[in-house]
Amino acid sequence: MINFKLFSKILEQMEKITKLTQIGKILFITLIAIISVNCSSTKFVKFNEQGNDIYPSANLKTFLKENKSPKIVLRIQKVKAEPADNEGNNFLYDAIEKELLMQGFTVRDRQLFNQVISNSDGNSDYIRLKSKTDTDLIIEISKMDSKVLYHTNRYITDKGKDGVLDYNYKRYGAVVEFKIVIISNNEFAGTYTYNYTPCNEKYPCQIDDSFKRKWKAVQKGKRGYEEIDKSALEEFVREATKAMVASMRQ
Repeated sequence: MINFKLFSKILEQMEKITKLTQIGKILFITLIAIISVNCSSTKFVKFNEQGNDIYPSANLKTFLKENKSPKIVLRIQKVKAEPADNEGNNFLYDAIEKELLMQGFTVRDRQLFNQVISNSDGNSDYIRLKSKTDTDLIIEISKMDSKVLYHTNRYITDKGKDGVLDYNYKRYGAVVEFKIVIISNNEFAGTYTYNYTPCNEKYPCQIDDSFKRKWKAVQKGKRGYEEIDKSALEEFVREATKAMVASMRQ
């Protein structure tokens, strides 16, 4: 950013020495402004992006080719998270089910499905379970974590240079993992893990005044690490669901 107060002081000194004309002053300011803009750079933070793990079975791909609109149910496995956390993620589970509907699946009510399982005297008999629930696939969320901590002490500039921060910047990312079961033969048919990396290559985090204020507050213990915006988190799980379906149907 151009410091006009500094330029004014420089002009005063130059005026005493060279008695600059009005045109000279304008030219001088223009020259300094050009030099200032060309020399300044914007800094960004980028985290190393985590890759996705995609392992579909050949039988799953065959099943999807033969069943264009299968009947599925979304199941939530409570791993690490407390019941309250699962309740808090309901909007994400709903978003996944909506995306599955948009992708042509028939989505069964997950609460009713769980009730049928709990009341069944043969939970391990998947053939009977299929007939009772009229469901083809179980898509199980085995992992849902929106507090995966990323950290770096590096920055880059818009001019392609990099450098070292005087602190280790940290921010939350997310991960979702799906497991697929074909009910008719009780086959574990695939697993899909997708990661959300904050401050990524496409959307780096600019080190501006707002960035610095937030991080100072974190360092002073006045706020926690920055979390993913709710709408961004919802978009992430929908995009992950869409990617999973595309992989299943290849």
